[in-house]
Amino acid sequence: MKSTMSLMKEHAAEGIRAAQEATAKNVEKGNAMGDVLHTSIADIAASNFISTIETGLVFIPQEGPEVSFSDPSVEIEYTPDNLEFNWEISSPEFNYVPYDINVSVEQYPRVDIEYVGEPNYFPQNPNLLEAQLEEFKEEANSDEE
Repeated sequence: MKSTMSLMKEHAAEGIRAAQEATAKNVEKGNAMGDVLHTSIADIAASNFISTIETGLVFIPQEGPEVSFSDPSVEIEYTPDNLEFNWEISSPEFNYVPYDINVSVEQYPRVDIEYVGEPNYFPQNPNLLEAQLEEFKEEANSDEE
């Protein structure tokens, strides 16, 4: 693993190299503009738009991890136990009491319907019905007095 100081130096060197490359490109463009017989301004402008891409395969992190291990050890301490069973087998005790049901009927159901009024018939003639209604009203008024 690199120290902080060595990483800072490494990144500073990369920055200086990038600045030198940019200066070299600008010098090339300036020289091309100075040579007007062989290079036109259109060629210089086109070279700015066409760029080459550098690719590379890099694994990050570049340094592998530090792995260390030690042999495992297992310690087991045990004491065997003795099991004791005291079985007492007994027979179950039952008391059976037979059940008893007594049913007695005190009264059987009965419905008595008694009509205490007089026979009431509805006549088919509406005039006769009105006459009976008037009689009923007269009887009711005489009972109230």
